[in-house]
Amino acid sequence: MLVREIQIDEGGVASGAGSSSTTQFVLNETQDVRVTLYDVLGRRVQVLLDEEVPDGFRRSIRVPTDGLSSGPYFLRFTGEQFATTRKIVVVK
Repeated sequence: MLVREIQIDEGGVASGAGSSSTTQFVLNETQDVRVTLYDVLGRRVQVLLDEEVPDGFRRSIRVPTDGLSSGPYFLRFTGEQFATTRKIVVVK
């Protein structure tokens, strides 16, 4: 049986100046989690979270879009027992 270590809400579209995109996630086990934002070329833009997250706690990640160009970006969620990516789109 496969167990999902992390449950992530779908990524979204952030539009307009000064806006942001928010994604929420829940873990099945307490563990250290790092959430990193990458551009379409795979360059790291910003580390948005790097801390221990308790299991069952719904955690929100806010992606500030000030200074970001329009286009696709990727949120990389990395934990002790998982790694997964979600796409967001910035529209200005």
